[in-house]
Amino acid sequence: MHRSMLLEKTMLPKTTRLLGKFRGMLLRSKAIAVTALLMCLVAPTSVRADGADDALRTSIGLFDRGAYSQAQTMLLSINKGDLDSSAGARRDDYIERSRVAMRMVDQAQTDLDDGLRAQKQGRNETAETLFNAVVANKYATRPQRSAAMKYKREIETARSGGVATGAPAVSSQPVSQYAMNDSSKGSYTGGGSGSNSDRARKLTREGYDALQAGNNSEAIRLFNQALQMVPGYPKAVEGVRQAKGHDRVESASSSLLNRIRQQNSIRWSRAEETYRGYEKEIHDAILSGNVDLARELLLSARQVVEGAKQYADPLIKYESLISEIEALENNIGAEVERSDASRAKSQRDEIQRTERDSRRRTSERRGRRI
Repeated sequence: MHRSMLLEKTMLPKTTRLLGKFRGMLLRSKAIAVTALLMCLVAPTSVRADGADDALRTSIGLFDRGAYSQAQTMLLSINKGDLDSSAGARRDDYIERSRVAMRMVDQAQTDLDDGLRAQKQGRNETAETLFNAVVANKYATRPQRSAAMKYKREIETARSGGVATGAPAVSSQPVSQYAMNDSSKGSYTGGGSGSNSDRARKLTREGYDALQAGNNSEAIRLFNQALQMVPGYPKAVEGVRQAKGHDRVESASSSLLNRIRQQNSIRWSRAEETYRGYEKEIHDAILSGNVDLARELLLSARQVVEGAKQYADPLIKYESLISEIEALENNIGAEVERSDASRAKSQRDEIQRTERDSRRRTSERRGRRI
C-alpha cells in the first residue's frame, strides 16, 4: 500500500507535465490548420487572375526569344476567362503569331534542305535563291540563317573561281559571313589611305554581322559608309548587293505568309460550311424526335470544327462555333427530357385509363347481379 502511494506521488507530476505539453501542441496544430484553411479560402481568386497575367507575360517572353512552340503551349493553357478583354485579345494575337512563326521556321528548314540538295546537284542558282529565302525569313533560327549564309558563300567562292562546291560540311557553330568573306582581307589596294581602308573593313564586317542578324537596312547603311571611306571597296559592294537581294526575298516571304493566311481562310470557310450543313440536319432530327441521330450528327459537327481550329483567324471564330455546338447539345438534352416526360405521361394516362375501365366493368357486373 505504501509503495503504491509512493509511485503515484512520483509519476503524477510527470504525467501532468506531459499532458500539458500535448495540449499545447494540439492547440498549435489547430491554429495552423485554421490559418491554412483561411489562406486557401481567401487566396484562390487573386492567384488565379495574377497567375493568368503572369503566364501571358511569360508566354510573350518565350515568343520574343524564339521559343515559339513553348509559347503556344503556354498560351493555349491560359483560360481566357481569367484575363481582361485587352489581355485576352493579346493572348489570341500571340497564339496566331506562334502558329505563323512555327510554320515559317519549318519553311526555313525546308528551304535550307532543298538548297543543300540543289547545291550538291550543281544547281547553284536555285540553291542560292533558297538560301536567300532562309536568310530573309525573320522567323528562321540563328543556326538556320548562319548555315544558309555559309553555303551561299561557298557558291559565291566557286563562282569566282575558288574551291568547287560539292557536299558542304555542316558547321555546328554559327559563322560570320564577313569572316568567310574576309579570306582576301587586305588584298584590295584601291584608293584610300590606310586608316580609311581599316575603317572600311571594320564597317563592312559590322555590315555582314547586321546582315546575318537579319537587319538588312542597317547592313546597307554600314556598307554605304564603308564605300564612302573607300569607294568601290569590293566587299562592301558585294554586301550591298546581298542586302538588297535579301530585301527582295523578304518581300517574297511576306507574300508567302499572305498566301498561307488566304489558304487558312479558305479551309476555315469550308469547315464552317460543312458545320452549317450538319447544324441543319441536327435541327431536323430534333424536330422529328430522332435524338440518337441528332447526337451522332452533333459528334461529327464537333469533329469538323475541332479539326479546323488551327485555321480560325481570329480564334474567336472557333470559340463561337464551339458555343453553338454546346447550345445544340443543350437542345438535344432538353428534347430528351421532354421525350422522357411525354413518355412518362403517356404511361400514367394508360394506367389511369386501365383503372377506369376496370372500375367500370366491376360496376357493370354488380349492376347485372342486382
